[in-house]
This record gives sequence, C-alpha cells and structure tokens, in this order.
Amino acid sequence: MTQPGEEPTYNGYEIPRVPGTDYKTTPHFMERIKYRTDPSPKKDDVHTIMWAGTIKHTHIPDRFIFEYEIDGVVWWIIVEMNEEAFENENKYHTLVSIYAPYEHEGDHKTVFEVDVET
Repeated sequence: MTQPGEEPTYNGYEIPRVPGTDYKTTPHFMERIKYRTDPSPKKDDVHTIMWAGTIKHTHIPDRFIFEYEIDGVVWWIIVEMNEEAFENENKYHTLVSIYAPYEHEGDHKTVFEVDVET
C-alpha cells in the first residue's frame, strides 16, 4: 500500500476505503461477486482489497482502481467517486466492478464503461 500523502485524491478528497459505509454497489458488481468464477472473488475479499490495496488512477477522472493480491491472484475493484458523497452522508460512491485482470487474456476496457445506475 502507498504511504499517506502518496495516494491519489479526487478533487482534493481522500479516496474512501470503507465499502459498507462509503459505497453502494451496482448490479454489475453484485453479479461479479455471485457468479464470477476462475477465480471467484469472496465478499470478504472486497474489504481486504479496499483496506490494503493500492489506489490507482484510470483513464476516467472519477473512477479509480483498488489493486491487491490475494493468494497469488491480483484483484481490481473499480470505484466511481461522487463528489456529493464527500459532504453528504446520504450520498455514496459506487462499487462498479471486481475482477482479476491478469488471469485471462483479452481486453478489459469495457469494465470502465459499466453503467453505475442501480
């Protein structure tokens, strides 16, 4: 994990790391937790990845990647920031997707195109 002050920020705000408090899930994210196989993410992995993972920028300004390796598999969680959620406790950021980008050949660009509406 990067050191404090080294992590990316969103419009001056620290990227939150608490999935159950700061984020809502998309149907896409929940489908990945329930149905993705080879490898299969576990619900507990989400917390581990977000608490201990490295936060990376994406090519979309309000989307970030949490990256963390568990049992030899590198996992990515894609999140979308909602500026209102930093100031309003009734607003949330979004968990967009979870996957292991290096486990399968192919292009994963479409994961960034996922609609965050629930």
